[in-house]
Amino acid sequence: MRTENVTKSIKLKVCGMREPENITAVSSIKPDFFGLIFYEKSPRFVSLESAKTLP
Repeated sequence: MRTENVTKSIKLKVCGMREPENITAVSSIKPDFFGLIFYEKSPRFVSLESAKTLP
């Protein structure tokens, strides 16, 4: 069996934020992925129009 040098890294995803000041604070840690909730029944729902104004 051959062993290869493989570098593994942890990826960070942040999802469900709505407030611009929270998004700005989280962006300082440079997450790999950032998600928004567009499901209208969710308490974390963000409209497409609101999403366009987020930092």
